[in-house]
Amino acid sequence: MDWLHGQCASIYSMNVELQDELANMAVSNPSGDVLDAVLCAIQAAWAFLKRHDGYGIPSDVDLLEGWIIDPHLIACEAGARHKSPFAAKKG
Repeated sequence: MDWLHGQCASIYSMNVELQDELANMAVSNPSGDVLDAVLCAIQAAWAFLKRHDGYGIPSDVDLLEGWIIDPHLIACEAGARHKSPFAAKKG
């Protein structure tokens, strides 16, 4: 869970604090469902912080598609775009 206090803060521009019980559940849950829920909550919180900026969704995407909101998408739009399997297909 060190990632939540280190890289997460720099990537998502927020601090994430979990109670010890939840952190232990996230790490020890064999299916990964608890950790997945924690990561989903982080991405949802980040998108809410970007609510006045399109929720962090790049301006050139197909809005009819589903998207996993992540700061990486904005970095790609800002000029670091590379071929991604999640990029919107044009045509």
